[in-house]
Amino acid sequence: EDYGLLPDNMQPSKTKNDGTVEFDEESWTLNEAMRTPILWIFMFAKMLPSAWGTGLILHQISIFAELNHSSQTATETYALMSLFSAISAIGFGYMVDTFKPSWVVVIQMSAMMIANILGIYMTETWLLVVYAISFGLVMGVGGVFDGAVWANLYGRQHQGSIRGFVFTSGVIGSAIGPVIFGFSFDYAGGYAAVLWVGAFLSGLAIIMSLLASEPRKQTVLATK
Repeated sequence: EDYGLLPDNMQPSKTKNDGTVEFDEESWTLNEAMRTPILWIFMFAKMLPSAWGTGLILHQISIFAELNHSSQTATETYALMSLFSAISAIGFGYMVDTFKPSWVVVIQMSAMMIANILGIYMTETWLLVVYAISFGLVMGVGGVFDGAVWANLYGRQHQGSIRGFVFTSGVIGSAIGPVIFGFSFDYAGGYAAVLWVGAFLSGLAIIMSLLASEPRKQTVLATK
């Protein structure tokens, strides 16, 4: 755009005197974005997979041992998770651009809830496959969603500051998740307690996402 170049079939809103082009695109600053509830809801939905997902992965052999599965089974299931993650990333790339972002979060959090519950009850082999599919869906959808939603909601001009701020929630989640799982094992006699908490928080994220409305800049500016 800075050099007057555009993707095929894209028309600029206007061309400036220096030859560069402009589009009618609404761009939000970080401070403006922070005044919208949906930012915090989606950050919460980003932190959950980082925390509980990291906990499930780092404690996977121990979790599987509680359910009488071998370390080899845990490793094979992880390979399936990676496969389904790649498949879901391809499939949901289209969905992220087509449907409301809240619905994408609902799908991801539903899969997260299923993975947490299965972490307690998957004693049958076929349930391991369902677990791998649901966990793979969480990882695949999350990666695609995070790469697109912030620009779709808040424009591209301030993406560095917005995504830098949002990224901290994932880092915090990844840091505390394995510790929470460890406390559950040490003080609650296993992983069931932390997995039920994860299922509950996933349900809470689903409800908040369904209630969230997409941001309107004029409403935010009026509250300044």
